[in-house]
Amino acid sequence: MLWIPILQEFVFKHYEKPLSGSIVLANDVKADIKSWFDGTFAPAKEKYLNDHFGFRNRFLRLADQLNYSLFHAVSAKDVVVGKKGFLYEVKYLQAYAGIDFIGDDEVKSRFQKIKFIQDTLEKKGIHLVLLFAPGKASFYPEYIPAPYEVKGQKTNYEYFVAEANKQKVKYLDFNKLFMQLKSTSRYPLYPQTGIHWSVYGMHLAFDTLVKFMEHQSQKKMRHYDYYDVYMSSDLITPDGDIGDGLNLYEEPLHYPMAYPHIKWQDSANVFHPKVLSVCDSYWMGMYFLGLPSRTFQNHEMWYYNKMIYNNDPQGKTYDPADYDLKTSIEKNDFIFIMATEASLKLMGWGFIEEVYAMYKASPAVYEVLKKQRKYNAEINQIKINMHTDLNWLKQVQKQAKELKISLDSCVQLNAEYMYKENHQNDLPQASNGSDVFAMRKDFYVNEIHKDPKWLKIEQDKSKKWKVSLDSAISIDAAFMANEEIRNDKK
Repeated sequence: MLWIPILQEFVFKHYEKPLSGSIVLANDVKADIKSWFDGTFAPAKEKYLNDHFGFRNRFLRLADQLNYSLFHAVSAKDVVVGKKGFLYEVKYLQAYAGIDFIGDDEVKSRFQKIKFIQDTLEKKGIHLVLLFAPGKASFYPEYIPAPYEVKGQKTNYEYFVAEANKQKVKYLDFNKLFMQLKSTSRYPLYPQTGIHWSVYGMHLAFDTLVKFMEHQSQKKMRHYDYYDVYMSSDLITPDGDIGDGLNLYEEPLHYPMAYPHIKWQDSANVFHPKVLSVCDSYWMGMYFLGLPSRTFQNHEMWYYNKMIYNNDPQGKTYDPADYDLKTSIEKNDFIFIMATEASLKLMGWGFIEEVYAMYKASPAVYEVLKKQRKYNAEINQIKINMHTDLNWLKQVQKQAKELKISLDSCVQLNAEYMYKENHQNDLPQASNGSDVFAMRKDFYVNEIHKDPKWLKIEQDKSKKWKVSLDSAISIDAAFMANEEIRNDKK
């Protein structure tokens, strides 16, 4: 039995289907005098052999299958097996239970910013709309297993909708729509072994969105007709995305799903709006179905506000920080910010705070904000280059060990050093002290809102100090801005 992996690896070379999910395999290493005597070669080689021995993937699939079939247990991270084989992700169950609720003050503060942005853009003829995507836990609570099945008293979704109504923020609630259609829809709106809305559900949602946009713009847009909808047990992505990630020998049991064949109507003499969508993975499904590209013009998807997808022919993605934020926004007719219930706590992923700060700032501060955004983009690019250059990365790893700091911290320090080296001959620019302080304070406010752990610390401080969350964040942001300016003067 022990010889089987060796025979596969060196004699038969049998093809192994790769495992699904976020799996990082160790790279092979070669021995040299230094690694041999400092003891780093053996552990690195052992890790490589453990990740690449013969029939490894088959053995892992077999083990996962036995755990799933016998004990309804899975090795996939943060996946929960519900009743009747329904699969969930933990973050959706936490959102349903209200565990990730961000608090009344934070909800109110965030929507005050959104309302300000919406009113500002409306004067420029731009529609800002929030899109509440559905969530599987809310859609199928009847299959949630213990101890997750208890509905939370306060959830982000319920409070977001209530605050949007209170402050008259435009939104489209797909979560409510899907719940209304649950008992009457001819075809499944959610898959049994997937976490996103079904392919059929995406088509239904996008058609609803286009009708909403027509109402907002008072202009006729392009539509599609269903000429056939077929049922199939061969799932099309993403209808079985969680099931695929379980890495089982056999696909988990599931009911058939619906797949529409559509025919696009004539694109002439209709409105093709320019659209920016800042979103999570729920919009991505519609993007890869090609629905936005056939309906909009110059559509950009800012995935988690970190990557720009714009139907590049070569599939390239871009960094939003590389572009002027104001120009990126004001070239559009519609701006959508979409999040499912599990993503609401971070909805916008810093976009709301950045845009709010930009339109609130004076012209001088806006210029500083642009420089900060450009600085962040260049720092990020240096870090990417560092991670892709193995020789450079090895040097940084060695440095991190010598300094006894984390690799991430050492990468950041090296990126900042390289930035200073690249710009040491730049001409100094005069700046107003109060504007610089305001810019740096806004920067830290934005960073706090983007970091869940940091935000939780500020929530605890607000309770301890008996002040609002905004006040606690403002105090700490001002302190850090002052410290940064003081250190610059040394």
